[in-house]
Amino acid sequence: MKDNFIQECSEIMPAVQQAVNAVTTQQLDRFGSKMDEIKPTDKVLGTLHSELARRLYAAYAQMKTKGMEIGLRSKLADNDEQEKEQAGEAKRILALGSIAEEMLWYEVRQSMSCWHGDIGLRKGWAVVLKPEEENDGIPPFIRRIMGGGE
Repeated sequence: MKDNFIQECSEIMPAVQQAVNAVTTQQLDRFGSKMDEIKPTDKVLGTLHSELARRLYAAYAQMKTKGMEIGLRSKLADNDEQEKEQAGEAKRILALGSIAEEMLWYEVRQSMSCWHGDIGLRKGWAVVLKPEEENDGIPPFIRRIMGGGE
């Protein structure tokens, strides 16, 4: 079991690392400027300086977006086999995005020494402690795509 777990992780982590390494400085700047503004109810904990966490955020957002796009396109596939293949690829990319997201929040919490409450990222890579009622489980970039505003 132990060897199998390590072997499987050694197949997953390179895919996440590849996505993280593919993030450009321009993309980091853009993601940092496109986040929600700090809200009056937010308690600012500090600024996220960890390049790893910033890259994980960008990789996570890109994988979530790409996975959703492929999933939507699979519905327009020419045949059932294509649909199944594209839907499977969408699920794979979304799963990798979830792994990157968990790594992101671990890194953010570790860098801020904040292991309590609901934290978030705001414009300029500000790390905030959010009030409990704000957490609807929908990432801000998805909320904006769906037209839900801030």
